[in-house]
Amino acid sequence: MDVLVIPDDRADGAEWAEGLRGNGFLVAAAAWPPDAARPAAVVILDRPAPEMLGQRLATLAAHPALAEAVVLVRTDDADSRRHCRLAGAFPLPVGAGGDCGAATLLLALRLWGETARRRTLEDDRQRLAAERAALSALAPFAGAGEILSPETGRYRARRLLTYGPATVLVLAIDDFDGLRRGFGLETAARAEDAVAALLAETPARLGDMACGRGPGLGWIIWLAGDTRASASALAHALLDRVRAAGLTASPLRAEARITISAGIAPAPARSDAEAAEEAAEAALRLAASLGGDRIRWAG
Repeated sequence: MDVLVIPDDRADGAEWAEGLRGNGFLVAAAAWPPDAARPAAVVILDRPAPEMLGQRLATLAAHPALAEAVVLVRTDDADSRRHCRLAGAFPLPVGAGGDCGAATLLLALRLWGETARRRTLEDDRQRLAAERAALSALAPFAGAGEILSPETGRYRARRLLTYGPATVLVLAIDDFDGLRRGFGLETAARAEDAVAALLAETPARLGDMACGRGPGLGWIIWLAGDTRASASALAHALLDRVRAAGLTASPLRAEARITISAGIAPAPARSDAEAAEEAAEAALRLAASLGGDRIRWAG
């Protein structure tokens, strides 16, 4: 419905409303108070009693279906016209019929359409601002190649899952305990630092996040979204990057080459981040048991 005409008890707006219909408008007449489920773009109060106008404008402003409507008031009363200007309504002279009334009504409908469009744009702007703020709090690897602490990573993983599904990768250096036993704690720590630097430099999307698990325990990477292909592609890129770097605990021993393995698990929206990490860790153990330098999905 375009227009809702509400005549005062003393007024008969039927003839005037019929003239608007003749100009192509969709018009309906209604008694006061208007139906709560009857929306309209324009409401015309036809010659309301001046002493009742304030109350009626306030009722329309809080009406569930008409609060966003443009309000026209047919009146020649000076006090009513001032009240309209204060309340954001538009006075319309009682004698403005025919083409003049139709032109005024057309402008009111255009005003309503422009207001609705701007309201929609503002809603979209606020929604995008909220999404951008949420994603900026989950920036790739916390920015500047930083890998988050286990505590911060767990907190952000929980936040990530409140906005939608995600995918978690758990990575670790293959046979890290053997590396420490065979080459010493210092060599193992250097290898861990070198792998961490490579992981932090790997390109990520807005919303992705990496964190450590503690010395010797590896890393966790959370990816926003549940795209299996992108998670697998990132895991392969990480393994290839470490392999191509030629990291080794001893250049004279082939078995000293440093490789990593990865376990991957999906995490539905609002699910338990710890449970997803445990599933990915189980997949990591399987990959490592098969010889390392491998990727396995949970399940």
